[in-house]
Amino acid sequence: GFLPVFISGYTFGELALFQDFPRSATAVAITDSILLGFFQPELKTLLETKPRIGNELLLGFAGIIADRLRKTNDTLEAAYFKSKKEKLKA
Repeated sequence: GFLPVFISGYTFGELALFQDFPRSATAVAITDSILLGFFQPELKTLLETKPRIGNELLLGFAGIIADRLRKTNDTLEAAYFKSKKEKLKA
């Protein structure tokens, strides 16, 4: 898959925290970068040892996923209705 150029603070790969599926994309840094890897085992440990912090992280990731899903739905809906309008014109 293709991912856009990210800005500082951007997260990606968050779905891997919730499902054991192969990642669907690869990221490549085009400039020197500092990255933080956060994986499912660390999330599970954090939820067990520091549940308040773990839950805050879960809510943050849920918000990110919800925003991206909403944008995807909007894009698909716009494309669907655009194609319907084009068919009606033809």
